[in-house]
Amino acid sequence: MLFRRILIVDDEPIQREGLVGIMKGIVPEAEVIACRDGEEAWNACLEYQGRIELILTDICMPGMDGVGLIRKVSEKYPGIKMVFISAYQEFEYARNAIRYGVKDYLLKPFRVQTAGKLLERINRELEEELDEQRRQGRMKSFMENEERKKQLKELFLERRKGQELEEGLKERLDGSGTVCVVRWKLASEGSRTGYGSRILAGRQEKLLEELYGEFPEACFLEQERGPDETERRMILLQTGEMEQTAGILQRLLDRMKEKGIVFWAGVSAQKACLLQEAADAFRQAEEVLAFFFYMPQEGAIFLWDDMQSMLDRPMMSISSWEKELKTAVRTADERGRRECLKKLEGALYAQEYVLPAKIKHRISSMIVSILKDAEGMISQQEYDLLLNEAYELYGKCDSFRQLFNISEEITKKISLHLMNRTEDFDAVEQCISYIREHMQEDLSLQSLADLVHFHPTYLSARIKEKVGLSYSNFILSVRMEEAGRMLTGTDWKVLSIAQKCGFKDSSYFNRIFRREFGMSPEQYRKAHRSC
Repeated sequence: MLFRRILIVDDEPIQREGLVGIMKGIVPEAEVIACRDGEEAWNACLEYQGRIELILTDICMPGMDGVGLIRKVSEKYPGIKMVFISAYQEFEYARNAIRYGVKDYLLKPFRVQTAGKLLERINRELEEELDEQRRQGRMKSFMENEERKKQLKELFLERRKGQELEEGLKERLDGSGTVCVVRWKLASEGSRTGYGSRILAGRQEKLLEELYGEFPEACFLEQERGPDETERRMILLQTGEMEQTAGILQRLLDRMKEKGIVFWAGVSAQKACLLQEAADAFRQAEEVLAFFFYMPQEGAIFLWDDMQSMLDRPMMSISSWEKELKTAVRTADERGRRECLKKLEGALYAQEYVLPAKIKHRISSMIVSILKDAEGMISQQEYDLLLNEAYELYGKCDSFRQLFNISEEITKKISLHLMNRTEDFDAVEQCISYIREHMQEDLSLQSLADLVHFHPTYLSARIKEKVGLSYSNFILSVRMEEAGRMLTGTDWKVLSIAQKCGFKDSSYFNRIFRREFGMSPEQYRKAHRSC
C-alpha cells in the first residue's frame, strides 16, 4: 500500500491504542502516529508538513474536536485523506463533514475486516491520483526543462549569477534554505544487494518517487553521475529550515531501509538566500557527503553544521607502519604484510573522522611508493601493469574498507612479483652455470627450459634480461670465451678445442671464431701467447 504515515486521533486511550494496533497489523510498513486530541493532531500535521496520507479522527473530543481538525487540515493540506471514527448515534452529525473532504466513516466498535476494506478503498484512490500525477508530470515537470537544468548547473559552478536565472527559478530560490546532495548506487538485476549500498533499478524509481513526494516544493536536478558508473545523484534545493529538511531525509532513510533501499545525503548549512548562495551551499553539501567513505553500508545523513570541524582535522602519522610494510613487502613476509595493513586500518578507523580525501591520498601514495621502490627489481612490463592497476583502483575507491582491500591486493601482488623474480633470478643463475659446465653438449633452449620448469620463451626473455643477449648469442659468447681461454692456456689441437666447446664441425668453428675475433684460432693463439 502507498501509506507512509497514518494519524490516529482519539481521546479514549483504549480505543486509540486498539485502532493503532489494527492499522499496524494491516499496514506494517507505515508509520502510525497516535494523538489524544485535535490540537495535538494539528501540530503533528504541521511538523510533517502535511506528509501524511490518512487521518482517522474521533468526532467528539475536548478542545479542538474532529470537525475542527478536519476543517483546518482540508484548508491547508487538501491532499490528506480523512476518515471519521463515529459511534452509530453520531453518524448523521458526521455526514455534515463531507464538505470538508471526509472520505468515509469507521464505526465503533472497530473490526479488522472493516478497517482493512476501508484502507484498500483509500489506497486505490491514492494509486489513481498518483497515476494521474505521473501522466500529467506534476511531480517533476518544472525541472524537466533542459534550459532550467543547464542554468542550475551553471549556478552551482558559479558560471551564472542568481539574478540571471529565469523567473520561475528565481521565484523558487528567492528565500532561506539549503542544498542537499543525495547519492545511491545501482545494482544489476540478479545481483546480491543487501545493504551493500546498491539498489535495483526498480527500487531507484521508488526512491525518486519518495523524494519527490517528501519535497514537493524543491528544485531537483537528478541523476548526476559520480566517478563510479553505478552511482546516481540527486541535487535538491529546498527552501525552509535546515533542521526540518534533515529530519525529513532521516525519516525517509529509516523508512527506505525497511524496504532494502539505502542512500546518503549531504545537507548544507542554512543559507539566508539560496538564490545568492546556492554555489557555496552545493560545495558544503558535497564536502560533507564525502564522509559516506566511512559508512558505505548503512546510509546516512551528513549535516554541514555537525561535520565542518572535521574538514581541517589533521591525519595521524603513519610513518612507522609505512616502514614496517615496506620491509614486509620487500622480504615477501606475507604474514607481516597482512598484519601491518590490518593494524594500520584499525588505528585509522579508531581515530576521529578526518576528511576522506586525506586518508585516501596518504594510503594510496604509500602503496604507490612501495611499488616504485620495486622498480628495477621486477620486469618493466609487470611494473607498468601494476602501476596502472593501482591508479585505476584507487581512482574509483570510495570507501574506507575498499581502500584497504585495494592496498591488500596491490601489496600482495608486489610481494609476489618480487618473490617470483627472486626465484627466477636463482633459476637463471642455475641455467647460466649449467651452460658453462655443459657447453660441449647440445644446449637447446627447450632442454634447458625443461631443466628449470620454465616455458622456453619465458626463459629466453629472463636470460636476455640478465646478460643482455639472446639465448643463442649468449651460448655462442660463452663458447667463444672458453675457446679463447683454451687456445691460450693449453696445447690442445684446434679440433679438440672446438669439440670441447660444443662444435662438431671444425670448419664451422673456424668460421665463427674468425667472425668473432677477426683472426683464425691459430693466429689468436700465436698473438696472445707472444704477449
